[in-house]
Amino acid sequence: MILSEKFYHEVQELLKVSHSFISQWKNQALFHGVESLKLQYQGTQGYLKSEKKHRTIEWLRGRDYLRLSDLQNYLQKEYNVVFESNQSYYSLLKEVVRSCKKTQKKNSANTKLKKVVTVLICQLLLCR
Repeated sequence: MILSEKFYHEVQELLKVSHSFISQWKNQALFHGVESLKLQYQGTQGYLKSEKKHRTIEWLRGRDYLRLSDLQNYLQKEYNVVFESNQSYYSLLKEVVRSCKKTQKKNSANTKLKKVVTVLICQLLLCR
């Protein structure tokens, strides 16, 4: 904006920033080009690579009960991973439930009790 002949006070009011903030970024653009103003943050890598995620899901599928605390302890012990949000744990649990449902359709030998537990877990996870 400053480069397009706007006055500092106009930009200050419009963007609610200080004069020095405008000067800093104006100088950045003048000395290093407008391209230098682009966001350069690339984000972080996911905590679990696909192979580890697959192993975790297989581990969960082998469990009789799906408990959040068990999953948290397993990930911390095996991979030294602690998610900031419980939502990441719930996402893994949902994937297990979905894959169990697909398996149940193919394998009619599953007991009714396992089906009931899976439905209850689905309901608990989806309510969050």
